[in-house]
Amino acid sequence: IGMNDVYVATFIVAAWYFIVAAHKPRRSAALDVVIAGVLLGLGLASKWAAAYSLGGVFILALGVTALAYERGRPGSGGPFDLLAGRGRSAALLFVSFAVIPLAIYLGSYVHWFGGATAPYGWNLWELTQQMYWYHSSLTAPHCAGSPWWSWPLDLKPVYWYFGSSTGGTNGYIYDAGNIVLFWAALPAAALTIALSIRTRSWSLAIVSLAMLTQYVAWIPISRVLFFYHFFTVLPFYLLSLAAIFAALWERHRKAVLVFLGVAAAAFVIFYPYVSGVPIPGEIGSVYEILPTWHYDPTFYPTESCPTPVSANAFSTATVIVAWIIEGAVLVGAVAVALGAPVARRLLDRLGL
Repeated sequence: IGMNDVYVATFIVAAWYFIVAAHKPRRSAALDVVIAGVLLGLGLASKWAAAYSLGGVFILALGVTALAYERGRPGSGGPFDLLAGRGRSAALLFVSFAVIPLAIYLGSYVHWFGGATAPYGWNLWELTQQMYWYHSSLTAPHCAGSPWWSWPLDLKPVYWYFGSSTGGTNGYIYDAGNIVLFWAALPAAALTIALSIRTRSWSLAIVSLAMLTQYVAWIPISRVLFFYHFFTVLPFYLLSLAAIFAALWERHRKAVLVFLGVAAAAFVIFYPYVSGVPIPGEIGSVYEILPTWHYDPTFYPTESCPTPVSANAFSTATVIVAWIIEGAVLVGAVAVALGAPVARRLLDRLGL
């Protein structure tokens, strides 16, 4: 199953790599910045979701500039400081993250610039309007749809494929991911954000910014959303989990290894359900470990799957538990960011 989310996620992650590399360039910070702009341009040409990262770069530049100014050293914040180089840095950033991405985006639509070969007779402007109108006016529900708050806990993945084979076996491709990693990454992501604020850690701040810019942008969107919209967030979501494990490694190595073993076992167990490997049809439902994983009930009922989540007691309970967990994680993150005594004691016990 091929989704263009794979391409755009790859370009986004690679772009943030070069953004970080620009602060400790191997050759030239300017070259790293330009490469990052090219990669985000390729991401934008793949899917508009890459524009969220362009917004993240803008926030990064403002933050770096303000921090250097606050310290009384304007222009000393590195390659993303808008005041550095007497305007040269700002010009480079504008070219790298505005001019270059726009040029690549337009270049990818060269066949839509008009003329007899333009599909449907539209030019690029008309095509862009059609794309925007479709997404902004879409009201139709979908069986596999899921709200943005359900993605971190893997509540409603999407069926990509189902096929029956001879001998009573079926093949499934369900983008459920590794539920052990997903559920552990939620508190880790929240803790990463909180610690980036509390400790002013540059590395944690970059991970947090990259993750939040790709995630928060989906919240105000009213059209039906799907779990795969979380794919561009997922690399940074799991990277935050890796960052917390790295911090825990020295004092809690055994616990980390046990968790990794459980996650590996979950991968092996669920692999047939996410890869299309033929399995006996009667055990297919065994993999639906959460009530919301069933094709029905759904968050967005339709004629083909009319049972809403609220009509099933187990699904309702799952959603309520998810809300409680997410609420608790949010409160805990705020406590860490504000330096609450109970949060400090907990972090001391964890060695963080």
